[in-house]
Amino acid sequence: MAAELGYGQPMGGIAQTAFVVPDLSAAIERWTVNMRAGPFFVLPHFLVPGQTYRGEESRADISIGMGFAGHMLIELIQPLDNEPSVYRETIEERGYGFHHLGIACADVDADRLAYQARGYHEAFRPPLP
Repeated sequence: MAAELGYGQPMGGIAQTAFVVPDLSAAIERWTVNMRAGPFFVLPHFLVPGQTYRGEESRADISIGMGFAGHMLIELIQPLDNEPSVYRETIEERGYGFHHLGIACADVDADRLAYQARGYHEAFRPPLP
């Protein structure tokens, strides 16, 4: 049996789905009322030292809202500036909406290297506890 995260998702499986939104408060309201997700907690101005974007230090400021829909963690991301970021890339390429899925892993560095060996390129890396 595969290990599970504290909220029931399996290790190695999809544990999160994330969306880029123009207005975090409005998005939280829509997810809470229409999808009955939440409650959400907010990380305002989530710009921490050590973030990289395309191999360079990231200076993009964002606010994040996180809440659950059953066992799925929903992440809502609002860019707060025009600094280059994976979020700005998505908005410029196709607009607001779906951004990424998060896969749970026990060893981020080992899994990162395994993805790179399969031809994936790292676009963004925040420091993780």
